[in-house]
This record gives sequence, structure tokens and C-alpha cells, in this order.
Amino acid sequence: MKLRDLDKWVTHVTDRLVDASDKLEHAADLKLPLGKRFDRLANKVNALVDGAAKQSAGAEELARAAEKQSASIDKVSEKIDQQTTKIDKLAGVISKFTQRP
Repeated sequence: MKLRDLDKWVTHVTDRLVDASDKLEHAADLKLPLGKRFDRLANKVNALVDGAAKQSAGAEELARAAEKQSASIDKVSEKIDQQTTKIDKLAGVISKFTQRP
């Protein structure tokens, strides 16, 4: 192989490498905006997941509060029943006294 042939071959390989480099650079330029879009989408999905987790925690807290209120209502109902029983007994005693001549 002569120096002239070697020079042509190196020039040809260099041109092909520059061509490939340009194509890779172009592909990278196309992928960059796409990557940014994927990042934005991932951020939105993460925000939605975080929001759903917060809502779930809020729902659990509301459920616990509802259970506490239900227990309080049950206690109040029991006390009302007890008072109603006492009032009924008292009404019976009063009715005995009022029926006496």
C-alpha cells in the first residue's frame, strides 16, 4: 500500500467517522427534548402518587375520628337509656302517689 492510498483510506475513514458523529449528535439532540418530556411526565406521576398517598392518610384519619365519634355516641346512648329507665321508675312512683285517695 502506498502512502497516497493510505492517505485516501484514512481520509475516507475520517469522513465516515465524522458522518457517524453527526448522526449520533443529531440523535442525541432528538432524545434530549424527549428525555425532558419523560422527566416532566415522571414528575407529574410522582406528584399524583404523593397526592394520592396524602388523601389516603387523610381518609384513614377521618375513619379513626369517625370510630371515636361512634364510640362516644354509643356511650351517650347508653347513658340516655339509663336515664330513661330511671325516669320510667320515677314516673311509676309518682303515679302510685297520685292514685292514692
